[in-house]
Amino acid sequence: MRIGFCDDDRFILSKMEQEIRKFMDGEGIECAFFAFDSEGGLLRFMQDKELDLLFLDIEMPGKGGIGLAKEIGMSHPECEIAFCTNYLEFATEVYETRHCYYILKKEFARRLPDVIRKVRLERGREGDKLCLKHRSGNELVPKKEIVYIERRGKKSYVYLEDGGCRETTAKLDEILAELRSDSFARCHNSYIVALDKVMKYSRQQLLLQGGVRLSISRPYVDSIRQAFARWNWKKM
Repeated sequence: MRIGFCDDDRFILSKMEQEIRKFMDGEGIECAFFAFDSEGGLLRFMQDKELDLLFLDIEMPGKGGIGLAKEIGMSHPECEIAFCTNYLEFATEVYETRHCYYILKKEFARRLPDVIRKVRLERGREGDKLCLKHRSGNELVPKKEIVYIERRGKKSYVYLEDGGCRETTAKLDEILAELRSDSFARCHNSYIVALDKVMKYSRQQLLLQGGVRLSISRPYVDSIRQAFARWNWKKM
């Protein structure tokens, strides 16, 4: 688990890290820690890196914790946020943002186990979702709703069971790696298919639910056959 904490008080940062390390070591949970004493340092880090959990002080110079949470929530919806503060007066304001916990600093050690357990539960749920990257931010899409994915031009298009479509700049190889599932396979340079959405399968073509037909290109004939074999074996 990758955990970050942002507070302009370095003493508090050190104390929080000690408490988290103590708990995680006791639970046998592997962790990486990242401490930030300013919003600038945090935002630079998150330009190209991810966190599973971020503890945010509410009273900080600049945007403050609530402003930071709104910005990070847009660009990194997979990051769980826990607010830490000395005061209860901010409790109503934080409900305008997506967050998983609100903790008084004096209760941090006592409340920490609940936060970690909740985040680990959410992590398990999000393992069933695909994170699509856009220029304006990221979006989580349930994998079970995906029918197929098409690469066209400089974008990839994710087609869903309800007829909807989501677009992303990620390439198919990147998406397949992100899916991390035997339920998806390449059948063509331009397509990834959800195997459970295939209604009929021949050597040259796949018929999907909804009547969509996808070609199987020659380089993928053997690999798609093997993908179906693995997927069917795991269902047994």
